[in-house]
Amino acid sequence: MITHFDGVGIEGGAALAPALRERYRPLRVLGTGAMGTVVLARERELGRLVALKLLRENWPVFQQRLRHEARVMARLAHPAIVPVYA
Repeated sequence: MITHFDGVGIEGGAALAPALRERYRPLRVLGTGAMGTVVLARERELGRLVALKLLRENWPVFQQRLRHEARVMARLAHPAIVPVYA
């Protein structure tokens, strides 16, 4: 299944909540995986580039896995590791 996020085709049914659509402008799909799709986007207010990970399905197991991944990544600080903003 292909859905669209402001004109960027996203495979697997990944979607972004309307409030986040106002915050980010998608540029292109970076990749897809088992849990979802990663999209390169520009944060509208600050102008910085960010990678958004969009879940393929809104399943509790995917939500828990993504939260765990974000918590682990947020604890790391290294020039070769991207920071987690939210």
